[in-house]
Amino acid sequence: MAPYFFAQRRDLTYVSWKKLTLIIVSVIPALALILWEYFNGGVATHYPGADSSNLGLSNWWGLLTIPTLTWAALSLIKRRRSANLLDPLRIVTNLNAEELELKTRSAISQLLPDSELVKLDKITEYDNYYYTTHNRYMPLPVFRARFFDIENTWYYIDATTSKILARSTQTDRIKRWLYNGLHSLNFQFLLVNWPLREAIVIFLSITGVIFSLTSLVMAWRRLRKNKLLKTKQLTNS
Repeated sequence: MAPYFFAQRRDLTYVSWKKLTLIIVSVIPALALILWEYFNGGVATHYPGADSSNLGLSNWWGLLTIPTLTWAALSLIKRRRSANLLDPLRIVTNLNAEELELKTRSAISQLLPDSELVKLDKITEYDNYYYTTHNRYMPLPVFRARFFDIENTWYYIDATTSKILARSTQTDRIKRWLYNGLHSLNFQFLLVNWPLREAIVIFLSITGVIFSLTSLVMAWRRLRKNKLLKTKQLTNS
């Protein structure tokens, strides 16, 4: 557990410093311009319509807006890169199944280039985190790529089109059991046995209704008892 924790911390530190370095580099030109203006007549202020009576915008704001926009752009690039990295492989007119699989396998490691690809499986059956339901079809076979990064990320990639179908982190997998599992009963052994799942859902629903009705009866009896006590007290007085 300890080596894994420290590996997570190193991965997080590396990613943070990399992004911070790019933000600092983006700010340097703006800072140089502002310092030059400051020592040569003052920092420029821009007014809408070139009318100084309007509210002005000083170049000082560039020290805030430039790093903010850089951070947002880097985050967007990272998300789009993860989502679209394998898209060129979807053009499969000149590739047979074997060639496509080889190209897909070689490209998967670039989904998280700064993290280790721990395991890559080609699965032909659904698992506990990649499954189909009556209103959401998920194709098979798929590649399941497990990375050793800060979030313990798993990717599911269509083996026939190289399209990224799903992304799962450690938090997502915990939430899958605590919410989807308990709330929707989307356990794998129930998903493949719909009659049993429906029977359990109906039984739990009826049980919930019975408990709700008994609570209402208990509350009504309590209120009725309190009303009778108050009536009796008023009569005695």
